[in-house]
Amino acid sequence: DSLAIQSQAAAAAGGEINNIIADTMTDAEQTINLLGLLGNTKTANIVVEAIPSNPKGDGEPAISFITKALKSKMHVASANKSPLAHCHEHKETYWALQQLAHSNNV
Repeated sequence: DSLAIQSQAAAAAGGEINNIIADTMTDAEQTINLLGLLGNTKTANIVVEAIPSNPKGDGEPAISFITKALKSKMHVASANKSPLAHCHEHKETYWALQQLAHSNNV
């Protein structure tokens, strides 16, 4: 099992977790579910996103990870500019995420 899955089980069982890493063996859906669990159980209050990104790509899965963390009321620090520079539905992702953070008080 990957570290993220083990951490998810520990969090669900009420175990104390100091560092949680979604590793390369974890798919995007598992990571999004883990972020939701961590936020909902208040196990974590900050997410550091440092996924290598392709400037010509669509910014995923980083945008989805950041969005889920913000919706789960966690602060986010991103090491990447690329995912934040994309536009979705004629709105820059950066501003959409800023608005989401503000509406969730993070």
